[in-house]
Amino acid sequence: MYQKNMLFRQLSIAVFFLFGFTILTGQISAPYADYIDLTEYTIEDSDSIFLFHRENDSVFIMVDTSQSPDYLSLSWEEFVPGIGYQYLNFQPKIFVTPDTIAKGFRLTVYNASDTIVTRCWVLRNEFTVHILTKDDEGNLANGVYTSECNKYGPIQVKIDQAQLWYFHPATYEKYDYEPDYKKIWEKDQDVEEGQVVERGKIFDNFKFNVEDAYWEDMWYTFVVSDSCGNEDQDSVFVRSINPKADFEYEHVSLDDKTYYPDKDTNYYFFYSSKNYEEKDHISAPAYYIFKNKSENAHEYFWTFGDSTTYRTTSDSVLKEYTKIGSFEVTLTAEHHVLWWNQTCTSTMTLDETVDISLPILHAPNVFCVNSSKYPAWRFEEVSITDFEISIFSRNGVRVHHFKGNIRDWDGWDGRYKNTDSYVSDGVYFYIVKNFSHLDYYDEDYVADDYSVWTGTSGGGEEENNDKKEEKKNNQYRGFFHVYCSE
Repeated sequence: MYQKNMLFRQLSIAVFFLFGFTILTGQISAPYADYIDLTEYTIEDSDSIFLFHRENDSVFIMVDTSQSPDYLSLSWEEFVPGIGYQYLNFQPKIFVTPDTIAKGFRLTVYNASDTIVTRCWVLRNEFTVHILTKDDEGNLANGVYTSECNKYGPIQVKIDQAQLWYFHPATYEKYDYEPDYKKIWEKDQDVEEGQVVERGKIFDNFKFNVEDAYWEDMWYTFVVSDSCGNEDQDSVFVRSINPKADFEYEHVSLDDKTYYPDKDTNYYFFYSSKNYEEKDHISAPAYYIFKNKSENAHEYFWTFGDSTTYRTTSDSVLKEYTKIGSFEVTLTAEHHVLWWNQTCTSTMTLDETVDISLPILHAPNVFCVNSSKYPAWRFEEVSITDFEISIFSRNGVRVHHFKGNIRDWDGWDGRYKNTDSYVSDGVYFYIVKNFSHLDYYDEDYVADDYSVWTGTSGGGEEENNDKKEEKKNNQYRGFFHVYCSE
């Protein structure tokens, strides 16, 4: 650190003498002073104060008489408090041992025409830094966590320094000297959060707050340096009580055998990612996995937006949505501070909503028996919880029937009444009746265009026009073509 201050010292000396203190014959200089200042008193002009770093081994003051052709002699005197100046020697340069109590010197230069008198003071600053509000293990004391969860303080810091002073050479009045201190806090993690802000003093101690506290523990180091380059520091370990809520989520696809086990082969075929498009809408019931990525928390409270909540300590949650609507999901992470008997929280809400869409009853217009691409004919919608379907030939013979949950329906593979015989090519009609789908979460969330219930070409029609009864006791009709039968 001492070497790092060499450039600063040299610049300070140059600036000092360039602006208003041009060296004249008979003036005192200190080429290796770490800092130069002026006295508060003035006798004709202010006297010089030379400050030295404690490790500086070039502590001397001098006068340059080489530019004075009429120079005759000089003498040095040292100031003794209460007595005044006492003769020292007559060399152009004298070595000094600086102390916290300034040593004063007076130089008298005689030449043929005049006598020049100049004075100076030599000081050395010493100080130590102590963080007061920490325990024996270096942790920030519990009592500092008494304001807010994301703001700790005050952290009290004391700068123990020796009292610096010098004297008025004529009246012996004592002058306190206050060095300039640079105070900075360093963190062992490069994050924007957890900034330390100075908040004045408590008696002679500086006080600071950690504001916008980071969610992770870290060391804070208080570093103090003075104008001479002297430096001292002290550290404290800050245990964060501020959690960070964070999570991500994903929809569980309908062909995920972990969550939809023991289904028919046709079920996994129809709802595989290559056959079942989820880009436009997701139907209920629908599983979502919410993966908890929170930090520095003990417990978590989920609000799923459909009037259901869940409290847990687990890292992930499986949620089933059983209603139609748009749902805002919020996670509150909780950090329990037992020794404070308080709970600190952090909340995160998804930027987008979880959207469970209205049912769209849709089935193919054509079906090829024994097709490897489409092994069965069926509706693509899965939000219908219960329904009854009958398929008829053109002459009115019922060739297939199912009643129950649509997700348990394997579809129709073209066999006649589930025998080993396949039906012939032609046009087939179907009737869906008494079907119901899951409730709306928001009663205002109703489609204005009820064409969503119509099928493809050949299609169907809604026979019950009462929108309030549309979710039950209704019928849906349509037709499709069967070909390629064996």
